[in-house]
Amino acid sequence: LSSGKRITTQSDADGARTAAKDDGTTKVSAPPSAPDLKETFSIGPLDPTLSGMPPRKFPSHDGMQTAYESYYEEMEGLSMTLLKAFALALDLEEDWFTDKMDRHMSALRTLNYPELDADHTPLPGQLRAGAHTDYGALTILKSGGPGLQVRKDDDGGDQDSSSSWVDVPFLPDAFIVNIGDLMQRWTNGESS
Repeated sequence: LSSGKRITTQSDADGARTAAKDDGTTKVSAPPSAPDLKETFSIGPLDPTLSGMPPRKFPSHDGMQTAYESYYEEMEGLSMTLLKAFALALDLEEDWFTDKMDRHMSALRTLNYPELDADHTPLPGQLRAGAHTDYGALTILKSGGPGLQVRKDDDGGDQDSSSSWVDVPFLPDAFIVNIGDLMQRWTNGESS
């Protein structure tokens, strides 16, 4: 910005930004989408130099770090067990995925969806968690209640098609396992 040209910006009520330059040109950007209505705490692998993920940081709550690190290790073990089952189901050697996970980027995420009430109402179009795919081989989810929906990629990719979304039954003390983008790629879309 050392060109000496002045840029003035303003935002409208919807958050769209207009930038006016000294040379008379303007640029308008779309309003930002409303953020998901959730709070998140995440950790990655113990050794970030092997995964490319940021180092672990914990708030100073008694026992939190020990609990999270222990749970992460347990989920890491469960993931490898599930990947052995996936390998066998794909007619591969049981340990086929082992050397592909030595530098994994697995994240343990705790999500909180604050209660909605008169003081906390969503903006138009705002969701608890927007439509997304999981980037890894698999996702292990421990649900805290009903509300999760999934969409199978059989409708041409129309994420707005209400008929393509299916409610996932809530089962207390159960895990939900989603197949991620990486597994779909490894199996040429046969696993989705």
